[in-house]
Amino acid sequence: MFLVKLFSKLPGWFIYGLAEVNAFFIYYIFKYRRAVVRENLVNSFPTKTLTQIKSIEKKYYQNLLRIFYESIYSYGFTKPDWQKRITIENPELLTNILDNGTPVILMSGHFNNWEWAGSSISTLIDYPFEFMYKPMKNEKFGSLMRDLRQKHWNNFVNQETAFYVGAERIASLVGYSVYYMECERVKNGKYNIRFTEISNPPDD
Repeated sequence: MFLVKLFSKLPGWFIYGLAEVNAFFIYYIFKYRRAVVRENLVNSFPTKTLTQIKSIEKKYYQNLLRIFYESIYSYGFTKPDWQKRITIENPELLTNILDNGTPVILMSGHFNNWEWAGSSISTLIDYPFEFMYKPMKNEKFGSLMRDLRQKHWNNFVNQETAFYVGAERIASLVGYSVYYMECERVKNGKYNIRFTEISNPPDD
């Protein structure tokens, strides 16, 4: 983790510049998973032209590298660091329930920097969180991401079976409210988080 710690000390402008350069190499030189990305985009947007598809591809790789480098960059973040970069628009939706001693289930997706959203929320609202995720196929990369996540997450639950049964089944089993966490990029290094209620358990 020495290199990760060293990388996290670099200035932000250098991090984002490096992300742009590496995105260029990965897309044009190494062509990392380009065929897979192209196929997925064509299937998802059948009415778009090849030129439009290529434009989305390039933005995808730029975003991917930003997220990866931001995740490493945040290794040494403290609460003030998160507060400078992450704004939670409506924290009361969760804290009003958590203050009563009742847990909630929080759902999110791979949109904008989901790593920063997941890593910062526990610190910003002062409540512990447990996380479930799908293990990565690349064991070395998966190990690196676990180390980065555990730096900020209170508990890290790698329980594949629990993940796959579905949030709706877990919510029905334990009787907790379910919220969706939306992460919006305001600009490089700045994000806005918004919670939306999905379901509430019936009153007893």
